[in-house]
Amino acid sequence: MGILKTLSAIVSVLFLMVISGCAAIPSGNHALKTPRHERIVAVGDVHGSYAGLVSILRETSVIDGDDNWIGGSTLLVQTGDLLDRGADIHRVLDLMISLQRQARAAGGKAVALLGNHEVMNMIGDMAYVNPEAYESFAGPGSENVREKAFEDWRIFFDTSNSAENEDFEARRKKWMTAHPPGFVEYTRAMGPEGYYGKWLRSLPAGFQYGGTIFSHAGISPAYADNSEIVADRNIIADIDDFDRNKSFLIKKGFAKQFFSVSEINAILDGIMTAAGTGNQSPSIAGDLPRYKAFKSYLDNLSVQSPLMTDESPLWFRGFAQWPEEKLTAYLPEWLTENNAWRIIVSHTPRPGGRIQSRLDGRIFLIDTGMLSEFYKGGRASALEIRDDDVTAVYENGERVAFPAPEIDYGPPHIWVGEDGDSLPFKTVGEIEAFLKSAVPVSTEVITTGVNRPRKVLLEKDGIKLRGIFRYESEIDHQKSVVGSDKKERYFRDSFLGEIAAYEMNRLLGLDNMPPTVFRKIDGKRGTLQLWAEKTMPDRQRARMNILPPESRPWNKQMSDMRVFDNLINNIDRNQTNILIDDNWRLIMIDHTRAFSRDMSLPRPEQVIRCSRGLWHALRSLDEAEVKRRLAPYLSQAEIDALFVRRQLLIRHIMDAIDQYGEENVLT
Repeated sequence: MGILKTLSAIVSVLFLMVISGCAAIPSGNHALKTPRHERIVAVGDVHGSYAGLVSILRETSVIDGDDNWIGGSTLLVQTGDLLDRGADIHRVLDLMISLQRQARAAGGKAVALLGNHEVMNMIGDMAYVNPEAYESFAGPGSENVREKAFEDWRIFFDTSNSAENEDFEARRKKWMTAHPPGFVEYTRAMGPEGYYGKWLRSLPAGFQYGGTIFSHAGISPAYADNSEIVADRNIIADIDDFDRNKSFLIKKGFAKQFFSVSEINAILDGIMTAAGTGNQSPSIAGDLPRYKAFKSYLDNLSVQSPLMTDESPLWFRGFAQWPEEKLTAYLPEWLTENNAWRIIVSHTPRPGGRIQSRLDGRIFLIDTGMLSEFYKGGRASALEIRDDDVTAVYENGERVAFPAPEIDYGPPHIWVGEDGDSLPFKTVGEIEAFLKSAVPVSTEVITTGVNRPRKVLLEKDGIKLRGIFRYESEIDHQKSVVGSDKKERYFRDSFLGEIAAYEMNRLLGLDNMPPTVFRKIDGKRGTLQLWAEKTMPDRQRARMNILPPESRPWNKQMSDMRVFDNLINNIDRNQTNILIDDNWRLIMIDHTRAFSRDMSLPRPEQVIRCSRGLWHALRSLDEAEVKRRLAPYLSQAEIDALFVRRQLLIRHIMDAIDQYGEENVLT
């Protein structure tokens, strides 16, 4: 929702629906997709290393010892550069083609992307093909095929055109060396009508699954406006145009399929020269505009075409080489615009053969030089993703987990005193220590609220701070619930809920509650919480028709609050206990009506989104630590109910992911 200059009551109501978590999930690029792949395995550049590819696919339990798919519903993504440098191109391609079929039958999926080396082969740039790779394509009649190809080549490029010329054998030997047995068969196989060529031309240049984008090299700012990430139409269209124009030259008798891109350009040079002297046939004259256009395209291939330019998704190296500040200024916004959280790329081999992460898990660089004969120190590896848990897996069995996504709502809240100055404490722990030991100077009863808590002025070492003290109440609240005509099952209203909520908040990494401690004041035991100075209740914001300057981070905070309230069974969330600071950071207070023994979620319909950081924290909670931290404040039955609600909440969010897509649920 954008910033509105004129705020009406209707707009305010609609906005409140959004920030309260009641808005419908919008359809994204991949909403309502099935099946759900519970595991992703991403593999970087292979470069003909069949042994390396097989070793890592076995290590990640994608294939068995016979190279058959055992990955079940796994999503396997190979990010391009299957070809060149290595010798086992034949077997690498056969394996990937086979796995695509087998994965589909098993409910999984195997995706291979185009890399720059696939494209180079398709357009006839064979500079990096291993001679041994050609040999694997050679058959019994390869020598005859090669001799015939040499004669075809001579018609176009041997200016002497005579076998009697004294330099003929030298030229023939040079050509044969550059075109070993299997060369012609290899180029045919990679051509538009070849077995592998047809398959390669069916591959996308990029792929997106949920909030994860896969690209061979990455998306540079020059291509940032291209919304077709899943199938980069610029790249696919350029390959198709090149094929059609080369096929046209072949049909007209000006080229052969095995001719390289440089040889095709040389032929076009000859046509242009003939046209310039007027010494061309009528058929050439009729097709001259097409030849000129193709010639112009090839002349500018490295600076304009996405097939060869340094900025294209096939060649870009910025994600590996740019400094952090340059990436930070560009990538997060681009990912958000494309409904994504992270991008996984290869193309640039990583030092030491180790997968690397940048921008707190927004970028993963997975080219570890699998072809170790060529890349010194390289090795086979894969990136494994399970429900946002990301692990680097290496062929020797080593596994390295990457840090979980952090909860990020923007600028952090700064706790301040009554005068608005920052507190003289470095950590939250120091604030807690102050609250536990500072002397109450004065107290006053807060008349709002059923339990009549006290506002307390505290002093220690010349520092004065205010806090709110909630203590054991003599009022019986078991028979009614504010805002409800019916009795709430297992209803509780206790000061202990505040300290339990604070501990739970810290365990989840939310850090959006004021520091809270358990202590006695004036002989009463209770919870003492730092007063949230210089904040505005959400009710005041609504009455004044004030909208956040940026809706996304605010909505993210509100969504996480709904998750938290359902987890702790907080039935008393309202606009008076949602506070807002100057940076639009949300602060939650008043959790006395939480943590009942009720094992159902109080308002599951409000849980429609969750931040990735909270989602990870919710699933990875240390139950033993939760019990240890909450045992002083909750009964065993209340703790057990908390864990039941946690499982219901996880199931609820997973169901939403299955129905609407990860990118529409996890923020």
